[in-house]
Amino acid sequence: MEPETQKGLFRDVFAPLIPILGEIFAATLVINVLAFAVPLFVLQVYDRVIAQAGLSTLQGLIIGMVGVIIFDFILRQARSGLLQDAAMRIDARLAKRLFAKFTALPLRILERRPSAFWQSLFKDVDNIRTAIAGIGAILLADLPFAAIGIILIVAIAKPLAWAMLIIVPLFILLALASSLSAKRSTVAERNASLRRDSLITEMITDRTTIKALGLGSHLGKLWEERQAKTIDSAIIKAARADRYHNLGKTLLLSSTVTLTGFGALAIINQEMTIGALIAANMLVSRILQPLNQLVLQWKSISAARQSYGRVKQVLNYPEDQQNPTMKMESPDGRITLDGVSFHFGDADSEPVLKNLSMRVGPHGLHAVVGPNGSGKTTLLKLMRGLYPPSQGRVLLDKGDLHQFSESEKLKWFGYMPQETRLLSGSVKDNLSMGMHAPDDSDIAHAAKLAGLHDDILAMKNGYNTQVGEQGESLSGGMRQRLSLARSLVADPAVLLLDEPSNNMDVMAVQRLADLLKQLSSDRTIIMVTHSPVLLKACDSIMVLEKGQIKGGGKAKDILPKLKGMMP
Repeated sequence: MEPETQKGLFRDVFAPLIPILGEIFAATLVINVLAFAVPLFVLQVYDRVIAQAGLSTLQGLIIGMVGVIIFDFILRQARSGLLQDAAMRIDARLAKRLFAKFTALPLRILERRPSAFWQSLFKDVDNIRTAIAGIGAILLADLPFAAIGIILIVAIAKPLAWAMLIIVPLFILLALASSLSAKRSTVAERNASLRRDSLITEMITDRTTIKALGLGSHLGKLWEERQAKTIDSAIIKAARADRYHNLGKTLLLSSTVTLTGFGALAIINQEMTIGALIAANMLVSRILQPLNQLVLQWKSISAARQSYGRVKQVLNYPEDQQNPTMKMESPDGRITLDGVSFHFGDADSEPVLKNLSMRVGPHGLHAVVGPNGSGKTTLLKLMRGLYPPSQGRVLLDKGDLHQFSESEKLKWFGYMPQETRLLSGSVKDNLSMGMHAPDDSDIAHAAKLAGLHDDILAMKNGYNTQVGEQGESLSGGMRQRLSLARSLVADPAVLLLDEPSNNMDVMAVQRLADLLKQLSSDRTIIMVTHSPVLLKACDSIMVLEKGQIKGGGKAKDILPKLKGMMP
């Protein structure tokens, strides 16, 4: 799977940029050839113009150099524009592919990583774009053409050629050592940043709880500790980078002194001219300066490489089947569990659900009850197909749920999680954000089914009312009913509700019970609840305890036995 994904990544993201990369290579080649014109100009001035008083030669050389300088500026500007264009295209394609991958990943993979990790992936795409459009990419592009400069030095200052065979490898070794150091420092800094950002994400998400319970002082100490570790890792990274950069500066100065000293001896021995020595020093500077800058820039290049590696790793993750194999009719809504077990860890870990077998529907209102930690929410996620069973099968009508695509499950299942979270936008936006965009009549129909349509119209802005971040502009009961309406937009055959009466008063719960009873006449509704009002409206009740079915049957038979389980 991985090689195929890598081929797809190259085909979708990088292959369309091959023509641009060709233009960048051509511009880089010409720029580097032109860069050697200045040392050759100096060589000619010292050895021909000054020695022979050749004013006409000087005029010709100056006119030629003016043209070279102007052309060099134009080419550098063009290359910078091409690099920025390539970086933006890679960013757009890679970010789009990453976002699509994120929405297609199985829920278990998403839950294994903290929120800060997934947020950092999109920062990784920014790092890749910045590296491609930055000075580091230009230095890497120029590096192979250093061979031209070495050839010129051998041609005009042969006595100094041996020194280049020592100096250039030393710079290359320094760059490699800087790369290894930058890699270790970047990993340490990122890990520290992730721990700090995870805390910040939790603080922002639970800001109401933190404010109400006065948790700021405790979290402040924790934040200071993680922030200090982040700063320490950043300082260590910068110190290591500066150390290698300063070593590069020292090596560059030593190279100049060495070449000038041995060049002076060669001039005394009449093995080369003064012009050749000056030109050779300029060529050496032209070769070594980019190498020295590369040592300094290697931390950003290394960070971009690691960013690309992380993004590529996520793109290699398995994903839910998105599109149906063949078009299927809407199911009747019968849910069957056939020896289902589930555990969050490996096969040796304690299962959350143990060998469950049951059948509900089609149609009717069914409840799952049990103490906290008995696996009720996990059971709903298995029925929805968000979790695959570790053992056994979940069947929808007579078909194994595993074979159906996510688009099919979104049409056939409505799911209302225990924690109601709305997205910033209008009421209409929150009712129309599914994979299949509904029309206005579908939205209004769902709101009417949830008993919400009249309440929405009573608002000043109606369906255009802004719900705020996570729905904070609405009351808890309104958020709950809006979440219910959202689960009904696709007119699903199966409705899965996790504690649907949260944030509702007694009258609202009674209305919800009447509503669910009405809806269950032509769809299967399975809910986790401990509300006596909702339980009395159910057709059947299943009792779950420690991941096992402890009882079940018609509601009128089970309700009297639920002592201690109802609030």
